[in-house]
Amino acid sequence: MSINSDALPSRTRPTIPGRVLSFLRTAAAWVWRLGDRTRPVSVLAVAASAMLLVQLGRTIHDVDIFWQLKLGELTLTNGLPKTEPFLAGKEHDPLTAVAWLAQVVYAATKQVGGWTLLWLVDALVWFGGFAVVATACGRNARNVWPATVGLWVGWLAAVPSASVRPQSFAALAFGLLVVLMRSNLGVRCTAILGGTLFVAWQNLHPSVAVGGGVVFATVLAEAVMFWRSRRPTFPWRLVVLLPLAGLSTLATPAGFDIYRISAVNADVSRYLDVAEWLPLTWEPLQYGRPFAWGALFATIVSIAIRGRNLRAGTLAVFLTLTAAMLLSHRFVLFWGIAVIPVWVELLSPASDLPPEQGRSRWRRPFAVLFVIVGIGYPTCSHPVPFANYYPFAGLCALRESGVRGTVYTSYCWGGLVSEAGYPNWRVTRDGRYYLFSRREWDEYFAEVSDATSLGPILAKHQPAAFFLRPSFEDRLISLLAADPHWRELYADDNCVVYVLASIR
Repeated sequence: MSINSDALPSRTRPTIPGRVLSFLRTAAAWVWRLGDRTRPVSVLAVAASAMLLVQLGRTIHDVDIFWQLKLGELTLTNGLPKTEPFLAGKEHDPLTAVAWLAQVVYAATKQVGGWTLLWLVDALVWFGGFAVVATACGRNARNVWPATVGLWVGWLAAVPSASVRPQSFAALAFGLLVVLMRSNLGVRCTAILGGTLFVAWQNLHPSVAVGGGVVFATVLAEAVMFWRSRRPTFPWRLVVLLPLAGLSTLATPAGFDIYRISAVNADVSRYLDVAEWLPLTWEPLQYGRPFAWGALFATIVSIAIRGRNLRAGTLAVFLTLTAAMLLSHRFVLFWGIAVIPVWVELLSPASDLPPEQGRSRWRRPFAVLFVIVGIGYPTCSHPVPFANYYPFAGLCALRESGVRGTVYTSYCWGGLVSEAGYPNWRVTRDGRYYLFSRREWDEYFAEVSDATSLGPILAKHQPAAFFLRPSFEDRLISLLAADPHWRELYADDNCVVYVLASIR
């Protein structure tokens, strides 16, 4: 007797939505298995390679790197200067030493391999802060997809602000701190490694206070869990890091003055509407803002769904840095690193234990190969990608003119002028906002936008040349153009250079 399939109840045949759902489940299971650590190719290595490739394709856009390099060169040659070397009128002021060790490393790197090596090393240092956390979180897991997703989310939020500058060392130091806090080392080893890390960090970039705040938030959360009898031991190994972080803030040539410098820098930066110092909610802050908001929203939604998987310390760090990032966009760098363990704990199954079989023997060679491709291709395929607004042509013209003395500079270009012409040139201003009070900044803006005559400017600064930025300093440029004692040496969309008419 034959059976007519059409006579079977309809529920025995999969519907189209059911087939689609089944296909999606199968595909998701297949993708998830790609993250198994027994696979010869690590998805974490592939993702890291792609991120490095994208990051090395971005332009160098920070203008402060130039005076940092020159200061590093001076320190390498004769030791850290005692007085201010670059600014006219402040020659006798004590040097404000900030991030001096990073400046030395940058200068030495550039001397060895030029801008190409410096660009590459800085990218590896910056990305290293993210990579060490993702690698540590995925090392003993059955599947590395959670670490890969966390790496991608954190990197995507922070990469718009990446450039060649000392903050890259802060990223690496913070990543190492996160790994140290999540390790199982004893109190003594934690103290030794933590103290060494803090001192190096503060001299590379004075932001150890961020690390101290994160340690405090973790200790507080873990202590609460201990007192509620949900933790077997008190977090003494983290408690010992707190005084070390506090003492390390003073372990720089600046000493106690670092607190005043940091306070003035924050105050003046906000007064001048420097984007990275302003809240994430600040409307004009468009560059990188959507990425940070998107990563934050996705993380909050995931915590709402699977938040029970989070450790108390991990959640405390996330909340602390989220508040800091909302108040000041510059903290997105640390937030992007701290969010990696959040995603690892959210996405890791409860039974995510190491498999009985070990890693494939091809896993490490393939990982190295992918990283080499991510580094090598952009390095060999195009030169160092400087942003197109740097006034290099104007600097060449000014150097060829043989001018010596004070160069009245737009604060954006002061660092470039110092790097190109010191000691023959001293600038009136550069990107070190903390060296000038609010009153001095108001005087500068009045000079470049409201001046009716060159007389007061010439009497105050006695410049041998002007190196200005079009559109921002058009009023001053028009005064120079109308004065027969000055002639235009060079002009383009990036800069306008004037020298005395007597200079040929």
